[in-house]
Amino acid sequence: MFTRAFERGLQPRARHGRTVRELGRLWVIGVAMLSAAPVGAAEYYVSTTGNDSNPGTLNAPFKTINLAVGKLQPSDTVYLRGGTYFESVKVHVSGTKDAPITIRSYPGEMATIDSGVPDFRQVGNGDWELIDESLGEYRSVRTFPAANHPYAYIDGIPGYENQRVLLVPYKDPQPFRASSETYVEPTTSFYIGPGVYYEPSDGRIHIRLSKTADLKGAEARYGPVFNADRPDPRNYAILLSMARHTLDVAGSYLTFKDLTINQANRSVGISASVHDLQFDGLTIWNGAKGIVADADNVSNVSITRSKIYGDNPYWIFWSDIKDEPYPAQLMRVTSLDLRGGAHDWEISYNHIRGSGQDLVSTNTNEDRIFVHHNRLENCADDAFEIEGTINVGLISIHDNYISNCLTAAAPGQDTPKFNGPLLFYRNVASLLRNPPINRAIGINSWNGGSRFGFMEMFKNSDSSRYSTRNAHFYHNTLILLGSSKGRGINITPKHPEDGRIANNILITINGPVMDKYRLGEGQVVDGNLYWKLNTVDSESLAWKFNTVRQLYQAKGIEAQGIGDTPHRGTDPRLTGLVFDFLDKGNSVWQLTPGSEIRRITDFALCAGSPAIGAGIDIPLHPVLGKLPDSHSSRDIGAIPFGTPAAEYNAFPFVVDAPSQPPSGRVGGCGSTSLRAQDAASLGRPELRMHVK
Repeated sequence: MFTRAFERGLQPRARHGRTVRELGRLWVIGVAMLSAAPVGAAEYYVSTTGNDSNPGTLNAPFKTINLAVGKLQPSDTVYLRGGTYFESVKVHVSGTKDAPITIRSYPGEMATIDSGVPDFRQVGNGDWELIDESLGEYRSVRTFPAANHPYAYIDGIPGYENQRVLLVPYKDPQPFRASSETYVEPTTSFYIGPGVYYEPSDGRIHIRLSKTADLKGAEARYGPVFNADRPDPRNYAILLSMARHTLDVAGSYLTFKDLTINQANRSVGISASVHDLQFDGLTIWNGAKGIVADADNVSNVSITRSKIYGDNPYWIFWSDIKDEPYPAQLMRVTSLDLRGGAHDWEISYNHIRGSGQDLVSTNTNEDRIFVHHNRLENCADDAFEIEGTINVGLISIHDNYISNCLTAAAPGQDTPKFNGPLLFYRNVASLLRNPPINRAIGINSWNGGSRFGFMEMFKNSDSSRYSTRNAHFYHNTLILLGSSKGRGINITPKHPEDGRIANNILITINGPVMDKYRLGEGQVVDGNLYWKLNTVDSESLAWKFNTVRQLYQAKGIEAQGIGDTPHRGTDPRLTGLVFDFLDKGNSVWQLTPGSEIRRITDFALCAGSPAIGAGIDIPLHPVLGKLPDSHSSRDIGAIPFGTPAAEYNAFPFVVDAPSQPPSGRVGGCGSTSLRAQDAASLGRPELRMHVK
């Protein structure tokens, strides 16, 4: 029987049930144990001003990381002094279970491992030369040996996430040099925006920063990127790499701590059968991949307190990546790519932001993957692509905040066999930034062929390619801007037998909250709350029914569901969920940019919310038994009433730009202010979010 105790046995690192004070005490003890180096353990030091002829001591450090790594034995530690190390690091040594190896920044300093070149990084540099003024094309002054395709960021762009903007890594010269930016048909190249290209004929890196109409549209909405239509790259700091790896890991029992790892084709690659890795406090920039299990059977990997970044430019469309002539085919980026039967991974307390494709992906035969307490946002495709060409096993996704991706999850996609279970619970998903999909109307039909827009929150498709089964969605808070195809949240899997869909808050701004539910034997669909904000459109609330009561009477589901007002349902009264709309008179309501980005505390329940205590006791599953949960509350939604707001405001849920109180208030708690309650619990103090 799959019980909560059994799940805890599957993820021994989990800390559920411990108080914050107990966790703090354990953290102090753990730090003290780590700081006491084992007898006989060696410490090596590396500095950008060191010398490889030195002995590698604190006062006489090495200069290169690879030299120090080659000397490591079990229990040894390498300390990297602050600065940037221009090398691709290979860690092909192993520790042991009782004596792991540690590679980390020197305490109080930050070391950056960079597989790129030092060229192009100074504003006002002389590293580029103009070769085509009409296109705004420049090339590097010096030549470079042929390698992988270049991945590059422009640094220091105010107003954009992390102040870095990803450049398109063009694979072919035709779109890079195209004079038109208009899609015509699948065989005609077109330019999609600023990017880089390696030209084999002259051995130079070429760059073009010329603006497109779509880039100008993004600037009008979100702020300027460049100060000229054909910018001079010499006036910008550009970080560029053509390496395959920045960090290549082929050893086990290793800890990497407090490091910055700049992009490569695979920023961090993990070789076959590697196991027992800890990535703690890293900042990793994506190339084609952020962290990738390059081969089979990578297991027992922990990724925590880390930032994995690679924001996809808002002017690059989904069709640029997915459809011929594929001008952005090299932007099919995955932040965490699990392949080859990867198993026993714990991904927790991270900020995973921005990708040309997916944030967390399974691909083959993955099992026992635990993803919790992360903030995941700004990806061009799926926050979670959970598929496998052979099978998918246990995937547990809980207590995460998912923001502004194309979908929250694509379970069972292209998967012949999906044993599961998929446990998706206590997550907040807020998909409010209108995604760019089709470069020209009708290139594909994903969102009805429109240029911008969602189709659904979950790819639980009826297509024969999808085989999602044994998937359970409970105690989530889910909000979607709208669905041009009318699928809405789309929360039930293709094979819903014995599935548990319960106690979720389901919200859309435009269109139906749900198009239809797939029904199956033994299925539970109950205790969900439905709300649509748009008061102008007349679309049904759920499955062509205007109230939840009508849905129950016709289909026999949602006996305890909530959604009383015809077409609109019931306001759950969430603390900070207030919006600014451009024009509420239109049939489709559009948000202002400030309303697209939310704090997780915006989704806490107000006092008197109809969701408090209104959920069902989820019936035992015939095989899994009692489904696991991180809270004991029956409140509907992800955040029980009484959870201290301060705990959700801690990393990684904090937002750089605070939610803006709009002039036209829709939702929220009336006069109740979240900010007045931040210092105290929003209700019963015994209900707490468990944090490490």
